[in-house]
Amino acid sequence: MGCLQQGIAEQGKTEAIFPKNKYIMVNLPRFNKTADEVKDPVDIWLYVLKHAHEGKPLPDFGNDIVNEALNRIKIENLDKTTLTEAEREMTTKEEMACCLAYAIRKAEEEVRKKAEKAKEAAIKEAKEAAIKEAKEDAEKEVNEKVGNAKLEMVDAMLANPKLTNEDISVISGFPQDEIEKRRAQLQK
Repeated sequence: MGCLQQGIAEQGKTEAIFPKNKYIMVNLPRFNKTADEVKDPVDIWLYVLKHAHEGKPLPDFGNDIVNEALNRIKIENLDKTTLTEAEREMTTKEEMACCLAYAIRKAEEEVRKKAEKAKEAAIKEAKEAAIKEAKEDAEKEVNEKVGNAKLEMVDAMLANPKLTNEDISVISGFPQDEIEKRRAQLQK
């Protein structure tokens, strides 16, 4: 004989068969509480078990678990046409949700790709600008040094009394009037 059967068989025994379990023996036809008299979860379940088969709407007892179970019972008791239509509507909603999720994922992927391309283009543009600026700075520095070297050369030639302004102009490439100005500056 099992533990439960043994506990029931021993009349008058009120000890728990298992300390962690609670067993309630109910004679459902004798449960006569009205919906207004139902207060605790056990009574709610008993009321639902007794009246669910009647096909009348059951009251909302404010118990989410019971309400969820009742919704499942309602769906399972639908006629085939209504159930097929509900399934089709659920499928359509699921397909739309899937399509929306796919579109969002693709859009996010496209945004990431565009952002990566924009980032690469910005890096390339920044590198090109830096190279151009460095090249311009280097050319400016070289031109300054070449100009200074030419001036030093002109100054050295001006120190030679045998060279005329015309000779210095031909050799250095400086215009004669610039050479004359330079000679005047050096003589001061």
